[in-house]
Amino acid sequence: MKKIFTLLSIAALSTATFAQKVQLTDQAVLENGVAMPDNKAAAELFKQTANGQNGYGVAYLTNFGEAIVVADDFEIAKNSKITKITGYGFSTNATNITTITSNLLVYIYEDNAGSPKQTPDNPLMTIKMAKGSTGVTYVKSGSYVDIVLDLAAAGKTINLDAGKRYWISILPETSDANGSNRWAWFKATDQKYSGKAQLIDLGDLFGGGYTEWTDLDDILTTPWGNFGTAFALEGEDNLGVSQVLADNVVSIYPNPTSDVVNVKTLESINVKSIQIVDLTGRVVSTNMDKKSINISSLPKGTYLVKVQDTSGKTFTQKIIKK
Repeated sequence: MKKIFTLLSIAALSTATFAQKVQLTDQAVLENGVAMPDNKAAAELFKQTANGQNGYGVAYLTNFGEAIVVADDFEIAKNSKITKITGYGFSTNATNITTITSNLLVYIYEDNAGSPKQTPDNPLMTIKMAKGSTGVTYVKSGSYVDIVLDLAAAGKTINLDAGKRYWISILPETSDANGSNRWAWFKATDQKYSGKAQLIDLGDLFGGGYTEWTDLDDILTTPWGNFGTAFALEGEDNLGVSQVLADNVVSIYPNPTSDVVNVKTLESINVKSIQIVDLTGRVVSTNMDKKSINISSLPKGTYLVKVQDTSGKTFTQKIIKK
């Protein structure tokens, strides 16, 4: 497959055709000299800073039912609940991109030897938030358009494990991604982990044959280099003041399991309820005091078993549904 995408100036981007929309786009001039917003928060878990110069156009295209998706890898230091996700980007028509967008999408994937293990049509996790809904904000400054998804405000959560490599995609769903109507995800000033930013075009909309994850350097005529994409993750330790590790307190067996999971606690624990929770924080099963739960109807994957006692403490164990 030949490299068919080139670096575009911001002027060229404004008149780019649909067939050009996944090309690397260049923000040559900072609007009115305004510095990029740096919304560092106390609960920041991960951040790669935008270079403020160029990025890559991404979108889920409603009118085609396909997506041009870029992914970058990351790790977090502690088992955490992600409460806010920010993607740093730009558009030559910041007002229009916020008008024609219908939803904001985040996909999370596992790692497979330096590439995303899953694809956007079947990711490990999906967050979809409608434009204008609680928790969705555009931070605009000139041509800069940062996508901010406050998961906590929207009642959504993503639970991630410490020391595990993940990949993330952030993109708008739009009816028109031509030229000035596209959102470009800024290149970062660094790459904190070894996996290079990658692209997938599942429907081969642009005829390049990039229907599997491909390094951006293998696509672009102007090299992307060893840089990631610009985004930030905020959140909190999964083990709060009312939640403690379940080791030696709660036993889960068999694990992995395909049907019934049994829960055994110390005799000193007075169980109030047992919940099965998926990695987005959604409760998929609840039992008030039963020690056996049938999860045969759940999709394969990783879940959390949360045991709450009568004093309000919650003990958490991970289980794999096979």
